[in-house]
Amino acid sequence: VGGCRLAVMCEGYAEELTKPIPTEKLAAAGDALQTFLKSVGRSEKIGGEARDAILARGEALQQALTERLPEVEQLLAMPGADQIEVGKKLRGQVQPLIDEHYRTVLRLKPRLAPIKAAVFPLKRNHEQLVTTAKAVRRRLQVGGEMRTVYDDTGAIGKLYRRQDEIGTPFCITVDFDTIGQGKDPSLAGTVTVRDRDTMAQERVPMSELEGYLREKLRA
Repeated sequence: VGGCRLAVMCEGYAEELTKPIPTEKLAAAGDALQTFLKSVGRSEKIGGEARDAILARGEALQQALTERLPEVEQLLAMPGADQIEVGKKLRGQVQPLIDEHYRTVLRLKPRLAPIKAAVFPLKRNHEQLVTTAKAVRRRLQVGGEMRTVYDDTGAIGKLYRRQDEIGTPFCITVDFDTIGQGKDPSLAGTVTVRDRDTMAQERVPMSELEGYLREKLRA
């Protein structure tokens, strides 16, 4: 019953590749993984069952390294893996690639997500951007039906990923075009709305934003 309920609420929780990994960097990660597995196979510090489990998991990762690279962290957390010194080198090769090329996404159905939208100013030290972003958040919160959060504690890319991880379906960015200080005067009064699942971005007039989001949340 619990599994069925979760399936209704959530379509998946996964690490997704957001942009291609340069061939040479992926090859270096693959070489580091191979070196780690060889060390595991030779190690006398790891029991037989633990060794076999690590090797089986590692060999499976090698078969689809691009898609499963984030799982290297789970491999290194397996019992006995911490006994292998070259595991530190493997983590050092893999972690920057995960941070740059992957995102963790909780695909909650939009109408069931506890947070419906997040609002960010493009620059947190620009008073007008911050004031406008907070005003957008307040307007969306009116009535309490559309829980919206404000965040300015990082770069936009990191803020997107933070919301992806908790299943927020829409992120709204207030930028210089919004306040009429951008290169395109026709974009004044609009914000960028980014879809969690497709990562597509669309300019939406602030006056139409609430209706736009409500329609999307009903889909």
